[in-house]
Amino acid sequence: MFKYYLAALKKYATFSGRARRKEFWYFGLMNFIIALCLCIPIYYGIFKMVFTLVSQGNNISEEAIIEFVLNNMGYSIIFYVIYILYALAVFVPGLAVSVRRLHDVGKSGWFFLIPYLGILLNLIPIIGSFACLGLSIWFLVLMCTDSQVGENKYGSDPKAEERNI
Repeated sequence: MFKYYLAALKKYATFSGRARRKEFWYFGLMNFIIALCLCIPIYYGIFKMVFTLVSQGNNISEEAIIEFVLNNMGYSIIFYVIYILYALAVFVPGLAVSVRRLHDVGKSGWFFLIPYLGILLNLIPIIGSFACLGLSIWFLVLMCTDSQVGENKYGSDPKAEERNI
C-alpha cells in the first residue's frame, strides 16, 4: 500500500501517463489516514476548550478565554499548521494522480473538473442538486472503472505485466 503512495509522490507533477486504480485509491487512503491522525489532536483541543468553557458557565471573561487558548491550545494550533502544510504538499500529487487515473480509463484529464461543474449546477434550485449528485457519482464510477486494456493515447497499459502472467 505504501509503495503506491510513494509512487504517486515520486511522480509529483507528472500529468502524463496512466495510473492504476491501486495507485489512485491507496494514495487517497494514505492521505485520509494521515489527515485523520493530524486532525485528532486539533479536535481534542477544540472539544477540551468548549467543554471547559461550558462547565464554567456565564461567569467567564474574555481574558480568561484568551488565556485558556494561549495556555492549552498551542499543540492544536501546531497540528493545524502541520495539517495545512501537508495538504498543500499533497495537492499537486493528488491532482496529478487523478489526471493519470482518468487517462487510464481513456478520458481526458479535464474530466477532473466534472464534480466542480456539479457544484456550479447547485445554483439551480432542485435540478442542480440532482445534477451535482449525478455528476459526482459518474466521476466516482470513472475512478473505479478498470483500466483500458492495451495501449491508449495516454500511454501503455500499467497492468500489462499482470495480464500476461
